[in-house]
Amino acid sequence: MLVLDSDLVSIVQQGPMGERAELLKWLDDSADQHMAVTVVTFEEHVRGWMGILAKAKTPRKQVIPYARLHSLLEDYQHLPVLDFTDAAADQFVDLRRQHRRHGASDLKIAAIAITVGARLLSRNIRDFHDIEGLDVMNPLAP
Repeated sequence: MLVLDSDLVSIVQQGPMGERAELLKWLDDSADQHMAVTVVTFEEHVRGWMGILAKAKTPRKQVIPYARLHSLLEDYQHLPVLDFTDAAADQFVDLRRQHRRHGASDLKIAAIAITVGARLLSRNIRDFHDIEGLDVMNPLAP
């Protein structure tokens, strides 16, 4: 199973055409066609659009953010979303002890990927490279 990190989901959803095409081709060509995202990635994207909505000063300035939030909802209805389970929570606690400087969301995504035995795909390899037991790669690396 392949788990897409938040950065790659953003590229698929609204990234530059070249990067988007390259990533989609890589995913199409992958031997592993079981792909998913995590509920943590969904949370990050929802929080982002909610933050933009909160800053919109007029109803007219909320139209596009609401449209993007709706589009986000539609996108996630077509993707398997992996939960943050009890096993992932336990794994997260262990990772948090070992990697205090890593962000909580990154560690939760890593914990989910480790728990389900999946390969995490991310452009931010440096955020994950030192996490023991995590299979991570950047599909856009040269």
